[in-house]
Amino acid sequence: DCRAWCWHDDECPSKEKCCLSGCDYVCLPPSQDKPGECPKVRPQQISEPCLEKDSCAHDRDCPRQEKCCFSGCAMCCTRPAREHPGECPRPEPCWDPRRRRGSQCLDDSVCRREEKCCDTGCGWEC
Repeated sequence: DCRAWCWHDDECPSKEKCCLSGCDYVCLPPSQDKPGECPKVRPQQISEPCLEKDSCAHDRDCPRQEKCCFSGCAMCCTRPAREHPGECPRPEPCWDPRRRRGSQCLDDSVCRREEKCCDTGCGWEC
């Protein structure tokens, strides 16, 4: 016998959320996101339809350290991007349009271990 003990988050005490659990809507403590960031994704350049379906909705739906991330097409379980230590220098304005180029990287995971993916002002590079 299914019941709705709540309809909206504001009907729940403190920071609890109104969630579907089995076939009942109940107030539950919010789930914690797993540590790490989702890898950045390049926007699709072609207008092909997305055939991939979502395989997760929250980090808790994914095994081990994987996070629920947008693949560019759908939500799927993905290993978090590796952040390399250090800080990027402040980007300079890109005054020369000939120096403006696309991104060599989206995040640190494609850079050598001692490098970070940083905004140069004219694009992103390791």
